[in-house]
Amino acid sequence: MATHDRLRALVDLARTLSASLDLDDVLRRVAGHATAVTGSSACSVSLWDRERDSLVTLTGWFGQIAGEMDAGQEEFLLSDFPASRDVLERQQTRLIRVANEADDPSERTLLAAEGYASLLMIPLVSRGRCLGLMEIVDESDRLWDDADLDFFRTLADIISAAVHNAVLRKQSTEAEERYRTLVENLPAVTYLDIAGTGQPVYVSPQVDSLMGVARAEWEDGPDGWTHRLHPDDRAAVERYEHTVRTGEPFSAEYRLVADDGRVRWFRDDAVAVRDQRGEPRFIQGVIFEVTNQKQAEAALRESEQRFRELLENVRLAAVATDAAGRIEFVNDYLAELTGWRPAELLGRTWLEAFTPPGEREAETEVFTLLGSGTVVAHRESSLLTRAGAERLFSWNSTPLRDPDGRVIGATSLGEDITERRRAEQELHHLAYHDPLTGLPNRILFHEHLDVALERAKRADRGVAVLYVDLDDFKLVNDSFGHQTGDLVLCRVADSLRGAASEAALVARQGGDEFLLLLEAPVSELSGLAVDVAERLRAALRRPLPVGPIEISASGSIGISLYPIDGQDGSTLLKHADSAMYAVKQHGRDAYRRYAGEADGQRAAQGRADALGDVHRDAAQLGDRRLEQEQELVAALARHERGLGGRAAQA
Repeated sequence: MATHDRLRALVDLARTLSASLDLDDVLRRVAGHATAVTGSSACSVSLWDRERDSLVTLTGWFGQIAGEMDAGQEEFLLSDFPASRDVLERQQTRLIRVANEADDPSERTLLAAEGYASLLMIPLVSRGRCLGLMEIVDESDRLWDDADLDFFRTLADIISAAVHNAVLRKQSTEAEERYRTLVENLPAVTYLDIAGTGQPVYVSPQVDSLMGVARAEWEDGPDGWTHRLHPDDRAAVERYEHTVRTGEPFSAEYRLVADDGRVRWFRDDAVAVRDQRGEPRFIQGVIFEVTNQKQAEAALRESEQRFRELLENVRLAAVATDAAGRIEFVNDYLAELTGWRPAELLGRTWLEAFTPPGEREAETEVFTLLGSGTVVAHRESSLLTRAGAERLFSWNSTPLRDPDGRVIGATSLGEDITERRRAEQELHHLAYHDPLTGLPNRILFHEHLDVALERAKRADRGVAVLYVDLDDFKLVNDSFGHQTGDLVLCRVADSLRGAASEAALVARQGGDEFLLLLEAPVSELSGLAVDVAERLRAALRRPLPVGPIEISASGSIGISLYPIDGQDGSTLLKHADSAMYAVKQHGRDAYRRYAGEADGQRAAQGRADALGDVHRDAAQLGDRRLEQEQELVAALARHERGLGGRAAQA
């Protein structure tokens, strides 16, 4: 049976865990409260490492946390502990007793070695996913009753949420870093007062650092902060008292005077949270510091409009639902964003109004957690607008309780992160794709090549690299300009994509060089590479329409094969490059398999010749400019008459 002390310890643990997202800090708090909360001899928390198929200990039975334990105590392979695996997979609580010979012998042996007689394993589940185990041990041969099990499951839910959030925080991406920076630069205070009296129920801890008001001072009563108001802003108090009495929305800008005499501006927006009868029960508000914007208003007339735009950019969506998930309140920002009038949404369920069909199961689980009294923080979900478009939001949801502690609904605050996520996806695409042709770039090609080689080594398959270099492409740029040259490269990219097999990866190496990656059984690889090279050669020789003209092109193609020509990606690329240069030296417009060191020497000589051509061109540019132009005109004329064949090759 859960004693009063243990219940109080549970509440203390929940509060202390909710105040931290640092994993080590969360673990220390769990370890520090574990014995008091469970009333047992010891308690440990472990994470399920699915890749390693093991349990990684976060807090040990003796109060240690990860990094403070012996290596042998930090990780346990689940293959050695089938009972633990069963709890994780089935997400069901299980009791192990040393005295019960039918229980898992590996678990009983470990318990006996540590001097314990019984073990209760409880799965840690967060957002429907099993994260790990909470293990409660006792020196006595103990049987826990149903009330104890319910208590421990609640404890596990609290620890699951805290550990999950801390792990996610530790593994946060650059996008989350940018989000955190934004939040830190634009902090906000949230508060909840009782309607009718204004008695404070909750205020977020930022009130101290942001507003210079001690949390205890705020919570002392409805007048806990008003004595700090600037004398010229006392009307804000009367307006807020009116909101407390009537439940009408409150919005004000006022100044607070800190103990050091510093004056700061704040914007305070509050609305009533209503019960099922429509009566105000609480006043919920959000406060932003606007000192910098106010200072800017004094300097520039236009700053007021910019300030309003800034507030619109950082405003949060707010919604309140009853215990059945029906909408009782939605703020104007969310209504405007989704194309509804607030009155049209009241009484409808959140799932019906906003949730896409593919996310309804997940959202139902969220409402189930909220109904059980669990805070659901930092979750992302899509929101349907009236027009059927989807917006991505990051939400923090909190259960609402009546004076008797029963859950009567929930409130949620959300930020629209649609554009930020879209920008992140675009940046990710740009990092791995060529901006001109849209093909994968060399970075993505190298990654795919490494993966293909690993796959080939495991499955005894072959990998081919084709190195394509356009012949005489400099002539296109010199003749028609770089803009036309870029168009030719795009047409060439389309031709290569069309000629390559569906399974091939086509990438741009840079300049006028392209790469292809093929995979096939070793016995079929050479034939496939030759077949693809033939198709590429034929595709490149077709005239390319560029505006009002057609430009002929050809390419030199080098081929290297794994495992014959190299065992790693760098070697295969080098040998394909060497084979390509060998084609250049034998007349171009062809393909060639890597033929050993001789091709490497030809490649080195080819690069040296190319560099020499560049230097000679630069040295003779002034003296031979007219002569070159005449030669170019003659070459173009031959191309137009169909005599030169390749005078304007790309």
